[in-house]
Amino acid sequence: MKFIAPLLFLLLAIASCNEADKKQSNQKIKIYNTEDFNSKVEIVDTLCINETNRAKEDIKKGKISLNGDYWLQNLHYYRTKSYFNKDDVFKELSNYNITKDTTLIIYNDIRTLAEDYFKKGCYQKIMKYEVEKILRKNGTSLDSLIAKSERQYVFNHPDEIYKTIDSDDDRPARKDCYNFMIKSEIDFIEEYPYPDDYKFKNEKYYSYINADFILMKDGTIENLTVEATFQNPENLKYKSYFENGLRKFVLKTKWIHPKYSGIIRNSEMHFNIYFK
Repeated sequence: MKFIAPLLFLLLAIASCNEADKKQSNQKIKIYNTEDFNSKVEIVDTLCINETNRAKEDIKKGKISLNGDYWLQNLHYYRTKSYFNKDDVFKELSNYNITKDTTLIIYNDIRTLAEDYFKKGCYQKIMKYEVEKILRKNGTSLDSLIAKSERQYVFNHPDEIYKTIDSDDDRPARKDCYNFMIKSEIDFIEEYPYPDDYKFKNEKYYSYINADFILMKDGTIENLTVEATFQNPENLKYKSYFENGLRKFVLKTKWIHPKYSGIIRNSEMHFNIYFK
């Protein structure tokens, strides 16, 4: 019994020290300015350091992989199409002994201060650089593999209806198409001029007319729908005048075909005119 009291005292002392250490470790350092930050804070991004070392070791062993989520997240220089399939590219990468890394990397919409100092995807970043290096040695690139995949899709789906947003980002062709659309707007108004008592815009929003249709590969028009919207109710009496006029105009116009990977395909088309 004589040993119980000292033992209890020792245990209470240890518990008290642990509690004091815990409170001290939970205390926050107050930072008032950049000088404070630079003098009081030392950033040690152990996760990135460990991932970097692991990536370098895997490269030495010939274990090269590419993370599709990280790769596409950082693919700002290439606008992939809605029908793009990553798996097609990974099939091509397998020819160079490059495997698919399925690690989930979560990106926040709003960056926090910590994210400026603790990096994400360090392993994947090094691997992506290594993949690009291997591809360059073999006369190709991720860009080229993406383009090949997209072109193969278009070639394999000749009768699909493609979205205009997926058309080739060819600047001269886009400029020609833009100029053609502007000219078509002018031509339509010249052919179907505003009636004498048409009420021109005096409201906050514009009145407009839309034509949506499918431009087939052979130049014919299918699924044509036309709708006019007027902000001033007094102009509603001209709804059929403009709608019938635009319907005839669309059907007789020789539209410029958007191209997909350089190939003409059936394409969604949208033609809009804002009234004065």
